[in-house]
Amino acid sequence: MKKIFILMMLLFASGTMMAGEKFSADGYEFEILYSSNVILTDGTGADISSYYTVPSSVTYNGTKYTVTAIDKQAFGNITCKTLVVPGTITSIGQLAFARCNNLQTVILQEGVKTIGESAFEYNSKLSTVSIPNTVKTIGKNAFHDCGLISLTIPNSVEKIGDYAFYYCGTLGTLTIPGNVTTIGKNAFIGCGLNSLTIENGVQYIGEGAFANTSGIKSVTIPGSVKSIGASAFQGCTNLSSVILEDGVGEIGQLAFEYCKALTSITIPGSVTLVGYEAFKDCESLTSVIFNVGTERSIGYYVFEGCVSLSSVKIMNSEKTKIYGSVFRECRALTEVFLGEGIETIGEKMFYNCQSLKSVSIPNSVKEIGQSAFSGCISLDSVLISNSVENIGEEAFWGCKSLKSVSIPNSVENIGEAAFANCDSLTSIRLGEGLQTIEDRAFRNCYRLKYIINDSQLILTIDDSDNGMVAYYAKYILDDATVIGDYIFDNGEKKLVAYTGKGGSITLPQSLNGGKYSIDDYVFENCEGLESVTIPDNVTSIGNGAFYECENLTSATIPNSVEKIGDYAFYYCKHLTSVTIPNSVTFIGDSAFYDCYRVKSLTISNPDTNIGENALVWTSLNLSSLIIPDNIDMSQSGFDFTTRDFIKYKVLNGKEVSVVGKYIYDEENDEEVLIYPTDAEIPNTVTAFGITFTVKEKQQGGSTAVSEVSNATAVTIANGQILVNGEAPAFVVTVSGQKIANANLKAGVYFVVVDGETVGVSVR
Repeated sequence: MKKIFILMMLLFASGTMMAGEKFSADGYEFEILYSSNVILTDGTGADISSYYTVPSSVTYNGTKYTVTAIDKQAFGNITCKTLVVPGTITSIGQLAFARCNNLQTVILQEGVKTIGESAFEYNSKLSTVSIPNTVKTIGKNAFHDCGLISLTIPNSVEKIGDYAFYYCGTLGTLTIPGNVTTIGKNAFIGCGLNSLTIENGVQYIGEGAFANTSGIKSVTIPGSVKSIGASAFQGCTNLSSVILEDGVGEIGQLAFEYCKALTSITIPGSVTLVGYEAFKDCESLTSVIFNVGTERSIGYYVFEGCVSLSSVKIMNSEKTKIYGSVFRECRALTEVFLGEGIETIGEKMFYNCQSLKSVSIPNSVKEIGQSAFSGCISLDSVLISNSVENIGEEAFWGCKSLKSVSIPNSVENIGEAAFANCDSLTSIRLGEGLQTIEDRAFRNCYRLKYIINDSQLILTIDDSDNGMVAYYAKYILDDATVIGDYIFDNGEKKLVAYTGKGGSITLPQSLNGGKYSIDDYVFENCEGLESVTIPDNVTSIGNGAFYECENLTSATIPNSVEKIGDYAFYYCKHLTSVTIPNSVTFIGDSAFYDCYRVKSLTISNPDTNIGENALVWTSLNLSSLIIPDNIDMSQSGFDFTTRDFIKYKVLNGKEVSVVGKYIYDEENDEEVLIYPTDAEIPNTVTAFGITFTVKEKQQGGSTAVSEVSNATAVTIANGQILVNGEAPAFVVTVSGQKIANANLKAGVYFVVVDGETVGVSVR
């Protein structure tokens, strides 16, 4: 104890100060740190020039002290324009140079290690700062709301604090070196960045780190990044390219929300989490790919409102958990691939994706969530795997294009209104494991025609139990055969349903080796159907079988078909050729009604019974008509007198027809009749024994009329038309060319006899 007292007395006698003691010198205040090091605690009383250097040392009572730190709020609002902090100072404290309204340049010399919290905050004129290669930490709010134009962050920096460069709006180019492990929360939010480079080594990008930096057009996130924080790039409206390198761990909630220029994103398999709304409202985003991965979680609303998104591919994984509404309201989405590993199709996952046409549920999925595909009005094909156990409430509500669905054996429950308002649904298969169908599951499925019931449920037509599945049905099949896209009733030997999309199709050659018929309305309103080939085992085509297949251009009917039902090809407006084989004895009412683009019509059997209005409007564009003698066309609605169809009589009493077309001649204010060059006139046509009037009609030409009265005989001799044995002086038309009677050539000649146009063949 005595030794300690003596030592203290010696120190006091020598004038050496203790740690924590304070003193003033040259207008500054200092505090002893240890030995001969001091911290500058107050510089407001110093004489500060326009170009100001913080003192590196101070002498007090004959002892020289080294200034190694600047305390919090040491200077405040000083008036200098250029500030130099010497290298002896390792730490700049909180608010040390905040609100220095004239400060334009800061030079930190080698030796400075820490830039404290808010150290240069609110220096709006500060445009340039030189950070030495000794700085390790840039503190929270360090340059908050400064006017920085350029910034170089040295490799020594390990951490950039929260809000460090918050709204430095004129900052243009930035490189984050790989030694920086953490970019703090909102560190560069609102900066005017037009170029951003993040080097490999950075591990954490904080919440809102680059949010609202509208100038950035592209960014690459290196594989070293373990986490992209919430809202990290939110509102970067010109960010069109984001490359996520393999190794990236998590993408936080709202991370890229409203990056409205972003066009595509590929998420590497290393990503384990995509937080909710991560890419919400990226309105230019068209393509999303999740690469093959291990475990991952995709949060709520991740891509909601991506109105241009058309393609999504989620590749295989060991386990993928998808929450609700991930692709909600992505109305342009047409292509979806769902890989193995997905356990659940989340609630409203594809809600109101109005362009989605088909989807295949992978074998790993156990549940299709509530309203998962509700409002997908273009969805016409869904393949539910044999792993699904539950189909949730309103899962496919309002899928108006869905025509057929097969419920696999694994499904135990179909939720309330699961398929309600699927008003194009015509056939459904119920699997063996189905135990319950909840209320209104099939409400308003009023086109539901066939049910293949492999379940143990007892179904009765018109019964509203079991979710109304049988309420609208016409047939419940316990014995059915499915061949590709075709469903057959084995008992009735009928093709009862088609579940495909159309295109060019050929029906199955046979049903279990035998003949079959096409049932009523099997292909009704199949807009994708372009051509159909019916094999020679088909015996009849049912009522409305191809009703309003508007894009059907070709239908090949074999010589095995005996009956074509009512409305069978009603309003198949692109059908161009109709050939009715000799086997057909009955064509139903309105069977080809309004097939107005038909150019070739052939009916082979003179005994075919043609129903009422079966051929209405089929005469409008005909260029070829082949029908038997004496066939009864009286009720068919086929118009032999329409202005586009010319009928004439030959001597042997047979009727032959050829098509002409009226075109309006504006110059002469009249309709001009043009005849085809390939009109076929039989050799039997030689003479007409009645009075006639000749009137020339040709496109763009004049009209010459000759009246010949008291004619008793019209003959052809030596290439001339003779009336009562003499050649009259008139001009006729051959295939649209005007030819004088005196030099007639071989061809077809048309004249008007008693108001009816007739033809004469010269050979």
